[in-house]
Amino acid sequence: MRAVAGEDNESEAVPGRPTDAKLSIRAVLGPAQPNSGSQAFPVLASDGARWYVKAPNNPQGSQILVTEYVVSQVGALIGAPVCTVRPIEIPADLDGFQVVNGPELRTGIGSASQAIPDVVEMRPHLLYRNEDDNARRHAGVFALFDWCWGDDQQWLAVETDEHRLYSHDHGYYFPPGGENWRAADLRANVHQPHELALPADGLDVDELGRLADALDAVAADDITSILESVPDEWRVLDEDLEALGDYLQKRAPAVASRLRALRAKLVRP
Repeated sequence: MRAVAGEDNESEAVPGRPTDAKLSIRAVLGPAQPNSGSQAFPVLASDGARWYVKAPNNPQGSQILVTEYVVSQVGALIGAPVCTVRPIEIPADLDGFQVVNGPELRTGIGSASQAIPDVVEMRPHLLYRNEDDNARRHAGVFALFDWCWGDDQQWLAVETDEHRLYSHDHGYYFPPGGENWRAADLRANVHQPHELALPADGLDVDELGRLADALDAVAADDITSILESVPDEWRVLDEDLEALGDYLQKRAPAVASRLRALRAKLVRP
C-alpha cells in the first residue's frame, strides 16, 4: 500500500496474507460467554495465558474477526486503551470439538482477545473518569471511536485497579455499523464525522492533543503492515482491505482536527 497523496489515489494490492498463527489453543476452559453474539469462549493458549476466542464459524461471521483485530492493532498504534487481540490456531486435535453454548470447532484460525482479570462490562456509558488514569484512557476511546467508526459500545473496567478502562469487542466497528462492511461503504463514509456522543467533560486535554499528533503521524506503511497480517482464512477480499487502508489513512487527519477542536472547547475559560 502506498501513501495517500490525493483524493483519487488508491492503495496497491495487499500481499499474500498469513495462513497460520503464532498463538494456538492448548485447551478450551469453559462454555461460550452468556449473551455473546459471537459465542466467544475461554481458552488456555500456547503462551500459558487465558484468552477469549471467536471462531471463524461463529454466528456473526468471520469478518468481525478482521474488524476486531484491525481496530485493536490501529488502536495500539495511537496508544488507545484497547485489549490485546491476536490470531490463534485452532489445532487439529480440537476439530469437531463442541464448545458448550458455542460453535463446533474446525481446524483453522480464530481471533483471541487476551483476558483481563477482575473486569466488569460497561455499556453504553463511560464511567469512573475520575479514577485511575481514566481521564486519559477515555480520551483514547473518543479518538478510536471516531477514527474507526465505532458501534455497539462496550467497555471493560477493572474492579481491583480503580476501574481502569479498556475498550473491547470491536466487531461492529467501521461503517455502516455492521459485520459486512465493503469497499463501497468505506469510501462513502470516509469524510463523515462519527464522534462519540457521550459527555467529554473531564477528559485529559493533554492526551487529546497527543492523540491528535499520533493520528497525524500515522503512516501508510504502519497500516499496510497491520493489513498484511490479517489471516487469509478470514475471507475478507483484498479490495475491501485496500479500501480499509485508504479509509484509515485519509480519515486520520480529520479525526485529529476534531480532537483538537474538542480540546480547545474543554480548555476554554
